[in-house]
Amino acid sequence: MSRHVSPPAAERIVVPVTSVDAAEVVAELSRRDAAEVIAVAVDVGQTAPLDELRDVALAAGAVRCHVFDRRERLAAHFLWPALRAGLLAVPGEPVVTALTAPCVAEVVVEVARFEHATAMAAAAPGPRERQRLLAALRDLTPELGIVAVGGGTGGGDERNLWARVHHIAAAGAFPADSAAAAAAPAHLVVTIEHGLPVAINRVPMPPAEIVDSLTAIARAHGVAPAPAVGPAGERWLVDAPAAVALHRACAALAEQSLDDATQTFAADAAETYAGLVRDGHWFTPLRGGLEAFSAHVLDLASGEVAMTMQHRRIEVAR
Repeated sequence: MSRHVSPPAAERIVVPVTSVDAAEVVAELSRRDAAEVIAVAVDVGQTAPLDELRDVALAAGAVRCHVFDRRERLAAHFLWPALRAGLLAVPGEPVVTALTAPCVAEVVVEVARFEHATAMAAAAPGPRERQRLLAALRDLTPELGIVAVGGGTGGGDERNLWARVHHIAAAGAFPADSAAAAAAPAHLVVTIEHGLPVAINRVPMPPAEIVDSLTAIARAHGVAPAPAVGPAGERWLVDAPAAVALHRACAALAEQSLDDATQTFAADAAETYAGLVRDGHWFTPLRGGLEAFSAHVLDLASGEVAMTMQHRRIEVAR
């Protein structure tokens, strides 16, 4: 009597696609024996549109591609809490684009569970982005396998909804600012409730729209990217005018709401928070606890902050 032997189960791998560079990863994994690649195209405000990311993934060998617009979730659930925690005041390696990793990881895990995947791929354009995504995936789903993949060298830009970060070699010089600036100043009023922005010029907007609006105004007035230097001499040029404007507005209101001792502790908490974000450990109890602290102490931080954008600068009325 012959015995039926079932074929080996196919390896089903979920791969995030946030740039066209992910095509190489999809193609590499698709060539594995009995491997089935499920792509997840995620819009977090990068340059490539979702339809292009989907087409690239399918052409590279993905059997299907799930598509998610997560711009609003990125802003409301990641950028806004980080803004209230004072993350942008911490010097060193920029964290504005590091907030992309946990947002993308959420989507990958969601699809992996839906698809009954056997593994997820920590695929991102640069090594630091991959490291953060890997850490976020491990924190979220330690029970699922994670495939280590290659990718780009990360020598170019990191982008998301509110920022573009350009890495510069340690010996490199910061480029000269050549942005044009509008002659007339832009006078703005940012409304803040419980430590978070809710309106521009008294017009209520969702978080992603606030970011888009401030970015457009700042760029029209030539607000220049800011240099950042890490402890090892690494250099970055950070183009995040909306983040800078909102941080200054929130900080101005926080100074009026917090006593000196609380402000000192908040600065230490922000540094710890930034370290977690830089290393991809968003999904940890410590990050949640730090966030709860900032939400509690800034619960009464509500009001309006006036600012002016002129001559490539952002000035906040104190």
